[in-house]
Amino acid sequence: MSERIKTAYERAMERAQSINVSLDELESTEFKSRGNVLAAQYLRDKRVDLMAELGTFEERVRFQAVEGVVETLLNNLSLPTDELAVENNKRVMDGISGLKEDKQAMIQILGELDYLFNYYLQAYRQAYEHNRAMYEKKAAKTQEALEHQTGVKMNVNPETQPGFKEDLMKIVAQLDNSYQGHLDEHKRRLRSLK
Repeated sequence: MSERIKTAYERAMERAQSINVSLDELESTEFKSRGNVLAAQYLRDKRVDLMAELGTFEERVRFQAVEGVVETLLNNLSLPTDELAVENNKRVMDGISGLKEDKQAMIQILGELDYLFNYYLQAYRQAYEHNRAMYEKKAAKTQEALEHQTGVKMNVNPETQPGFKEDLMKIVAQLDNSYQGHLDEHKRRLRSLK
C-alpha cells in the first residue's frame, strides 16, 4: 500500500504531459485563428483592407493566417435569398480574389459562383411569387368571407395566411437541396487553389 492516491489535478497534469503538441502546431493554430478573426472584421467593416492587414503578419506565419481568412470567408458564402446576402457574397468573393495565386482558375470559379447565385436567386424569387400567388387566392376567399360576415371592407395579407411560411420553407428546402451541392463543390475548388 505504498502507492498513494493521486489527486484529480495530478492525473490531469500527467495526461497533459502525455499530449505532444509542437510549438509549430500551436503557432499554426494561433495564426489561423487570427486569420478567422481578421476575416470576420473584413466582413463586418468595409473599411478593413484585407491584404494590408495580412501584410502585417510575419512571412513565416502569413500562410496560416491566410488559411484562416479563406476558411471564414468560404463559411460565409451562402445561397442568397435577398440583396443583403448578395452583397455579403460579393464581399466574400472580393476577399478571396486577392488571396489566390492562380488568378485564371479563380476568376473562372468566381464567375461560375456568380452565375449560380443569380440563377438561385431567380429561382427563389419565382418560388416565392408562386407561393404568394397561391395564398393570394386563399386570402381573397378569406377576405370575402370576413367582409360578408362583418360588413366592413378588409384587406387580408396572403403572407400572414396559415401555412404560407411553412410551404415557402418546404419549397426553399427543395431549392437548397438542388443548389447546395454545387455551392459546396465550388467552395472545395476554391479551397484547393494555390
